[in-house]
Amino acid sequence: RQALEGAEVKANEIKSWDLHATATPGDFQELENLKSTIGTGAKITARKGTFGHGMGVGGGWELTAQYLSMTQGALYPTALSPEELHPEIQALGQQLVLDKEMPVEAGPVGKLSMGVGGINACVVSRPFQKE
Repeated sequence: RQALEGAEVKANEIKSWDLHATATPGDFQELENLKSTIGTGAKITARKGTFGHGMGVGGGWELTAQYLSMTQGALYPTALSPEELHPEIQALGQQLVLDKEMPVEAGPVGKLSMGVGGINACVVSRPFQKE
């Protein structure tokens, strides 16, 4: 909520959000928290399974993938197939980007990055506006 406020972006304006999601039981809580914060309108990615856990650089890799895919108008696929998705995760009703690219309209995006020792950050970015 602080990241949204700082970026002057409303929750319903978010087009995509990239999660930490490391295929642990905490993923459900992460998705549930996100749903309570921005709803179900954004397309959700999680790229740890694609890039691995690169420690300090992981968030940068994930942001780069998010930004590049937004310029193309479609979010790049992730490594997760629909069959691998846990039913409780499916029941949350979010638009998860799985093993096929997903069209996305231009607009603000968000990223959650979590680190060792409780170092957590959210970044909300808007498209560059030429003046």
